[in-house]
Amino acid sequence: MTRYSNEACGTNLTGSTSYPLGPYLQKMPVNPLTTNNAVLIISNGQPLDKATYRGPAYGWVYKPETQEIIANSSEKDLNGVSYMQY
Repeated sequence: MTRYSNEACGTNLTGSTSYPLGPYLQKMPVNPLTTNNAVLIISNGQPLDKATYRGPAYGWVYKPETQEIIANSSEKDLNGVSYMQY
């Protein structure tokens, strides 16, 4: 999200004809639940377990293969739904 990319989800620090897309954000926003903006990137083929909190070192969890990003928080909303399920 903070780098240039191509249609195959490859990224590069600079834009070019090979990386014509993005960046979409200047920097990752802080997760308001954890006050952290660090991103844990899950490798292709690994499950993105939307119920497993990965500790305070990460504000977000991202899986490029499916382009999913979730909050890394063990907190729940007022209805008891985990923020990781959003």
